[in-house]
Amino acid sequence: MADRLAIILHTLSSQDNKREWRSKEKEGLTQFLNEEFLYDWKGYAVWDAGNGTVDCHYEARIVVKPTKAVSEDKELARLLAKIPFTTKEKIRDLFARRLQEYLDHEFDYYCTCEDYYQPVVEDFEDNLEYDVKQWSEQNGFEFLSCDGDGGDDGYEPKFRNNWY
Repeated sequence: MADRLAIILHTLSSQDNKREWRSKEKEGLTQFLNEEFLYDWKGYAVWDAGNGTVDCHYEARIVVKPTKAVSEDKELARLLAKIPFTTKEKIRDLFARRLQEYLDHEFDYYCTCEDYYQPVVEDFEDNLEYDVKQWSEQNGFEFLSCDGDGGDDGYEPKFRNNWY
């Protein structure tokens, strides 16, 4: 058993093995930088007029391309310093979470910013493109395209359920 353990330790600490692992460091980042970043976003917000609500929803397909500036991202740099073999999927998840949070916030603001005027969710397309361009610029991506559609479920008076 001792001989087998010695062989394993010798193989693990060999120069060939160390070279191979060094060559795989940040391989996930390299793969991520060479692919387009496709993201399907679904947004939801509720406009509340006090006496009634409107459920707003929007779905979009977003295509951006990571640039070298992505590798300067502080959160990504911390992740890669901790785990240099992070996969492209984990890196994608990091930016997908950020994009989701950003667009959720922007859509919620769009739908709720006017107290007395119901939002026209179908017109969010222009805001979406602007927001994705802003996010891309801030996070080291190149904007390629976005396309989406949305709507609302109509005005639902709060007193409706009290009528018999």
